Amino acid sequence: MIKHIVLLQFNNESSTQAQQKCINAFLDLSTKIKEVIDFDQGANVSNEGMSHGYTHSAVMTFADAEARDRYLFHPEHLAFVETLKPLLSDAVVFDYEF
Repeated sequence: MIKHIVLLQFNNESSTQAQQKCINAFLDLSTKIKEVIDFDQGANVSNEGMSHGYTHSAVMTFADAEARDRYLFHPEHLAFVETLKPLLSDAVVFDYEF
C-alpha cells in the first residue's frame, strides 16, 4: 500500500475562503476517484514551530503504486492541480509504502 502525503503552503494572496474551498475540493476529489482508499486532511496545529510555512496537509491511501499513478494522471486530479497552483507558494508531496 502507498501513503500519499501532501503539505500545502498557501501564498499571501489566497484568502481563507479560497483556502477552505481548496481543501473542500481535495475532499471531493477523493470521493470522485475510486483509487483513493482513504483520505484525511487538516490544518497544522503543531506548536513546535517547525512547519516551515506549511499550513495544511492531505493524506491519501492507495492499494499500490499503480493505483497512485492512475490517481495522479486522472483528469479530475489534473484539473484540481491547475486550480490549486495559483493559491500556493509551495507544496511537498511524499509517498511511502507500508
